[in-house]
Amino acid sequence: MLKKLVKYDLRATSRSFAPLYIVLMALAVLSAIFEKICSIFQIRSGIQSPLYVAQCITGVVYGIALFGVCLLTLVICMRYFYDNLFKDEGYLMHTLPVTPAKLIWGKVLTSALWGLATAAISIVSVLIVMAGNNQVNSNWFHMNWGIWFTKPLDVVALLVLVLTAVISVVFSELWACVSLSIASLVPKHHAAVGIGMFIVFGIIHMILIICVVASCDNLPQASWIMQAYNAAINSQIGMETMAIIGMLIASGYMTIFCVIYFAITQFIMKKHLNLQ
Repeated sequence: MLKKLVKYDLRATSRSFAPLYIVLMALAVLSAIFEKICSIFQIRSGIQSPLYVAQCITGVVYGIALFGVCLLTLVICMRYFYDNLFKDEGYLMHTLPVTPAKLIWGKVLTSALWGLATAAISIVSVLIVMAGNNQVNSNWFHMNWGIWFTKPLDVVALLVLVLTAVISVVFSELWACVSLSIASLVPKHHAAVGIGMFIVFGIIHMILIICVVASCDNLPQASWIMQAYNAAINSQIGMETMAIIGMLIASGYMTIFCVIYFAITQFIMKKHLNLQ
């Protein structure tokens, strides 16, 4: 049933994401074309191309679109979660023969897939723009990616990086879900309360991170953590190992809060469901 829920949610939300991706890729291609034309014109004539202004405008619009698509991905997923579970559509969704846990995971997985898709589309669009400016070629890929997979530790680092990225996307979506779930408990101004709770949780995370960093700064040099750190900064392999450990710690931190956010959201949907 979870597979069917995700399939239905992807189909419903694709109507919102498809135009965003098409516009972003079109702007990336257009910006790359202007970059290429202006570069060739300047090399051959020694003066700036008449299309220089259009190139600048296209580049600015592309940058705004890139930021907008990333922001709208979160907004669309949050809105779909809220509308589908806490407004009129919720009367239908909560009559389905599925548990609240599956409803939540259906929305979280859908949002996570769209988050990963947005990241992939954004990276491809940036590469297209860079290719128009002759910044991306076969040598660039060899210089930046050819160094990977030369050592087993490189493979481990890449796998941990992917794992951390996936967990961070799920963490972000559950963060938004719990904020909107708490907002559904108040009688009015649900959107404002949801945004407020999202910010509150963000402040809590910042305080926790600052406390951890501050406690690490006060550790004595003889502690094993400081000894490991000092050894790492003097060794390239050590730095890579420390990076892997740092990503694993971040993944563990986010996983703990994923469990907390999921438990709160599930409790609200089971015991205190308040449909508009």
